[in-house]
Amino acid sequence: MTNPDWIVIHDATCGDLAWAIECRRCGAIQKVATPITIDCLAAFGKAFGKTHQHCKEPDRRGNQWECLTK
Repeated sequence: MTNPDWIVIHDATCGDLAWAIECRRCGAIQKVATPITIDCLAAFGKAFGKTHQHCKEPDRRGNQWECLTK
């Protein structure tokens, strides 16, 4: 299973969001402590993606839909 395109793992150049995993639909962010192996980061990303795979896009007025995992 590949993660939906609205699930993003930020790289080390993103300041406070370095290595954080973000759902760009509901706005949830999971920060990941480093150092971490790439296998562990991939596992975090896979679990986060599975949790947020059904999040909806914001409506036309920019209102966020409620995350299905909250």
